[in-house]
Amino acid sequence: MLVEVLRQHYRNLWGEPSRTAHFTIMSKETDILKWDAEINPEGVCLYATAGVSEYPLAEYDPTHRLEFFTGLLPAQDAIARPLAMLALSPVIRGTHLAANHTVTFPEPLWGDTDMHGFLVRGPKAEIVPPLALDNVHIEFLQAIPVFPSEVAFKSKHGADALIRAWQEANVPYWDPNRSPHPA
Repeated sequence: MLVEVLRQHYRNLWGEPSRTAHFTIMSKETDILKWDAEINPEGVCLYATAGVSEYPLAEYDPTHRLEFFTGLLPAQDAIARPLAMLALSPVIRGTHLAANHTVTFPEPLWGDTDMHGFLVRGPKAEIVPPLALDNVHIEFLQAIPVFPSEVAFKSKHGADALIRAWQEANVPYWDPNRSPHPA
């Protein structure tokens, strides 16, 4: 089964996850797996989807599949449901989702934040190597929580400009308690 091969791929990278949450949204399913910051080389808590690659996606070759991950420090386990919603949204809606897209939600990603969406990126460093199987190729995209002002900035200037603005201002985009930049 594809999900078990995927889970083994993750275990080979980071060992056993410390938590697993299962989500069913409009009859589509995925798990969100969590690894603590102390056991992975990224130094953040990693959250990754496991199950989205079971579904072919609109506007992709049927053998090309996606999974998503995010890194946060400190941990923010409430990210699990929005990450599942992000990952399953192209499956449920039949829409295209790729690197540099943003996906926003009407409600905050978790209770004490004003972040309402994700910037989807192909990671610059290979945090999760692609997984090539006989009949499926899985690409892993990074989901970065973003504020509405950051989505607006990205819409006007592009995703690379937003990343540059964060780098120039030393914005720790992995910090769930950070302030928006640019505001």
